[in-house]
Amino acid sequence: MRLFKLATAALLFFSIVGFSAYDRDNMMYQAAATVHRVLLPDGSGSAVAIRAGTAVVAAHVVVDGIEDMTIKGYEAESIEYVDFSDKVDLAIVSVPGLLCPCAELARTSPFYLEEVLSVGYPLGMGIKVTTEGRYQGDLNDERHLFTAPGIFGNSGGGIFNEEGALVAILTGGAFYRIPGAPHLPAAVPHLAFATPIKSVKEVLLCADSIGLCDETP
Repeated sequence: MRLFKLATAALLFFSIVGFSAYDRDNMMYQAAATVHRVLLPDGSGSAVAIRAGTAVVAAHVVVDGIEDMTIKGYEAESIEYVDFSDKVDLAIVSVPGLLCPCAELARTSPFYLEEVLSVGYPLGMGIKVTTEGRYQGDLNDERHLFTAPGIFGNSGGGIFNEEGALVAILTGGAFYRIPGAPHLPAAVPHLAFATPIKSVKEVLLCADSIGLCDETP
């Protein structure tokens, strides 16, 4: 009888652990499905679908306009709002044809050392890359620091918590010069800067509320 109880308890334990791991992987898969490749005539980036027909990107990716820009193969129609200041680097772009799945917006920023998933399209690879990391803290009120790759092409990609909710938009990284090739900066491994979810919500609100915020350039 005792052996039966132990076996039952063990089975229950491993079932819970197994289901938890499955649920986490499933949520991460769904989160990654909201990130898409941005193609421009002279470069590329990443974007997160936040609702049907609307995506958030890094503002520096669209600073020269969106002519001939596509997200997931769909042509971008207009920039609904942009905030490209010393702290914020975000733009809301209208993309007719872009459908959900769409990212769930986290209620708060991650806690210190919380595990996160970074999702983006590194320049020159043409495929979606996911990397696990941790939240390290704030550089200032509008910039988080994560141990995740901040390389070219990943700008505009999403950073998601363990529940699969969007906690930040990746906007940059730290780079160093390669000896003998100063024109080829290399990313510092596992170091990325990102704009927090509260700024994403503020910029989205500005895009939705005419007259509430400064006029979009």
